[in-house]
Amino acid sequence: MMIYMLEVSLIWVVFYFFYVAFLSRETFFQWNRAYLLGTLLFGLLLPLVPSVPVGLPPSPGNWLEPVVVGLGALEGTLAPVLEGDQPDAGAEFPWLWGLYLAGVGVGLAAFLRGVWDLRRLRLSSEVRRRFGVEWVLTSRFHLPFTFWRSLFWSREYHLSPDDFRRVLRHELTHIRQGHTFDVLFLELLRIFFWWNPVIHLYRSSLGLLHEYLADREVLRSTRKQPYGHLLLRQSMSGPRFALANNLFPSHLKKRIVMMTRNQSGRAAWLKLLLVLPLMALLFYSFTRESAPKPLLSSPEWVKDTLPDEIFKVVEEMPRFPGCEESGLEGKELEKCSQRKMIEFLMGNLKYPHEAVEQGIEGLVVIRFVVDKSGQVRDPEVARSVHPVLDAEALRILDLMPDWVPGKQRGRPVSVQYMLPVKFVLPKEVPTGEELKSRSSQKAPQPLEVRQFQVGPNPAGDRLFVELEAPAGDYQLGLFDINGKVLAVKALPGYDGSPTKVEAFDLSRFPQGTYLVQLRALDSGRQITRKVVRN
Repeated sequence: MMIYMLEVSLIWVVFYFFYVAFLSRETFFQWNRAYLLGTLLFGLLLPLVPSVPVGLPPSPGNWLEPVVVGLGALEGTLAPVLEGDQPDAGAEFPWLWGLYLAGVGVGLAAFLRGVWDLRRLRLSSEVRRRFGVEWVLTSRFHLPFTFWRSLFWSREYHLSPDDFRRVLRHELTHIRQGHTFDVLFLELLRIFFWWNPVIHLYRSSLGLLHEYLADREVLRSTRKQPYGHLLLRQSMSGPRFALANNLFPSHLKKRIVMMTRNQSGRAAWLKLLLVLPLMALLFYSFTRESAPKPLLSSPEWVKDTLPDEIFKVVEEMPRFPGCEESGLEGKELEKCSQRKMIEFLMGNLKYPHEAVEQGIEGLVVIRFVVDKSGQVRDPEVARSVHPVLDAEALRILDLMPDWVPGKQRGRPVSVQYMLPVKFVLPKEVPTGEELKSRSSQKAPQPLEVRQFQVGPNPAGDRLFVELEAPAGDYQLGLFDINGKVLAVKALPGYDGSPTKVEAFDLSRFPQGTYLVQLRALDSGRQITRKVVRN
């Protein structure tokens, strides 16, 4: 909620500064009124539009169904990605909500007080039908004003016949053009956005436009000079009502200047067209979600460093194994394969303990290839969040069984895929004990092992690990010197006996210094070795 309100406010700020810079001195008052009201509505609605990944290929073939990993994933719970799942800043600072609600309460009380004052004034006055509107003749002195279809006029307010006609035409314009709707809309927004100065600027500018519109109607039947003298004589007279359209509000100087200004020419109308690219830019900015671009711009296939081609869309897409003996065909076989893959992810993806303790979450995208033999190879992080989450997403690729390879024109081919994995923490406000526990947590303790050797060092294209450690589930991670995860190899069900494994293929990485990390999945403890590739 708090993030939504901040996004709305940012949109309003952009539109209001555009109004001040380009439109506020022009005389197309009705268009300016529509602009202010329209941009307020646009700002309220735009943050509600779901975000869509940018650069997502039009074909569903190379993007797998996104999955969410929450704390429930510790028990194997996955679901489609929900774009609105973002932590609310107010949950971490509950006192902000208390302050905000107090401001809303004050604003609502002031609004209701204004409505009550108008109602009480009307009940104590004589009400007639005159000039096609409800004429409320009051006994207390005040300047004329309108509210809905009612015109409030004081018995103590006396004018010459000419000035009476001018004031009456001014007030009837407020009623006929429905300015009360604008006033109430801005008052409601001001209640909920009381902390935002731009909503007060919107309110002031819209009220000034109402006066410009009413002044223009008066000047259709009278000269500027006597009407200007009327405004000057009455500018300091009588009380005003907060929810009403008053004849003589502030901004008198601006009104007189606008009355003497020439009508805006055709070139000025072109400024309104600038609103369209501004709205498009804001729409793009608030609805896009960064996503990795395809390897190349080709819509069908990309070249690999290997002799074979890597396709993105083929006639027969690869399938996750498990449904070959089911007897299903076509779409049913494809659905079965997707279901098996989801079951595999549900049973293996975990939310790393370190990420939970540090409050890390976000969307990780892994790019990988199912080659012509069905093996999952070349997994890499296309969109990174944090090395801990990146490593978990890569680990699941290392555990994947061989797929049924894809086919193009009857022959097996390699196909590229993207796997989006969104790690989401619960939104509940942490208790005091939880906050205390988090603040007192230390960095992960070193992993105690009998042997952990990485070689050869310096290394060539292949890197091996010699390991002897307590039995359990482990994973090996390859990182660059800046801590970016490059590859992950899972070691599930390690029995504790001395072993030597081929850990990583370094042929696709440049020469330099790398870090190899052994991590225990149950405790999060880890140990790291440095290796140089020649």
